[in-house]
Amino acid sequence: MKNIIKKSAMVVTAMVTAVSAGAFTYNGDLLVGFTKQSGSDVIYDIGPASALYEGKQWNLNSALSGFNLNTVYWGVIGDKNLAGTRAAWNTTVGLSVSSTAAWGKLDTATKSIYQNFTVSGTEGDLFSILASDDNSWNSQTIVGSLATQFHNVYGDPNVQGTTSASFYSEVANNSAPTQLSNFALDSGGVLTYGVVPEPTSAALLGLGSLVILFRRSSKN
Repeated sequence: MKNIIKKSAMVVTAMVTAVSAGAFTYNGDLLVGFTKQSGSDVIYDIGPASALYEGKQWNLNSALSGFNLNTVYWGVIGDKNLAGTRAAWNTTVGLSVSSTAAWGKLDTATKSIYQNFTVSGTEGDLFSILASDDNSWNSQTIVGSLATQFHNVYGDPNVQGTTSASFYSEVANNSAPTQLSNFALDSGGVLTYGVVPEPTSAALLGLGSLVILFRRSSKN
């Protein structure tokens, strides 16, 4: 009887261990991370790249309640092996991925971040982690000194504040990156995909100059 109970306990323990291990396996979803470079970072699962569409939104107001959205650093990363084609996605960086080996390094860094999730494959899942932790958003994408961290194997995907960030896709064959669209964070903590950036002051000044030149040429 004791042997049966002991074996049953071992089976239950093995099952719990397997479930726990599975919960931390990176599934290729896109991750958006936020850091003020002190206190705690927030990392949020926004689902697979294939599920993006123009105008899709995520209301992160409650998750970002401890952040000053005017100064927060944030960005989006993700990668997936799509039937042998190794793809990567990120904001801001837009660098070529030279090889399968190079893709493997950024995949390893992303997996290291993702292991802190308690649920795997669920859009909307999030976790908080100290900014000083080696697998925090701050350490992995901005300031970490480890050679294996994301910004050291690929680049820094962050922008700062309530602004938009260009969103790129890459394939691990050294081809040029493709800009797919943009992500934008507003003052209410809403992240939106597919927002066209507002023209800069320089662009508006240039447009004004063209209008003046057009008017002058019309008078002549």
